[in-house]
Amino acid sequence: MASTDKQLKITIQIFGFLRRHMDMQGLPYAIEMGISPKGEVAVDIAKVIDLPPDEIEAVFLNGRVINI
Repeated sequence: MASTDKQLKITIQIFGFLRRHMDMQGLPYAIEMGISPKGEVAVDIAKVIDLPPDEIEAVFLNGRVINI
């Protein structure tokens, strides 16, 4: 992910069977992180928190389903 002084703060919430990946890493099911003001691709964010993109069924952005 891009590093910048003025990052946007996002909240990532993990549901369903993906929670086992968070459990294995000792991470909570809700994570706040900073992203570039230009945005980030969901698959890149998944990789940063060690979630296998091929196991992600849906990504919600402000209540709408988007492509990973």
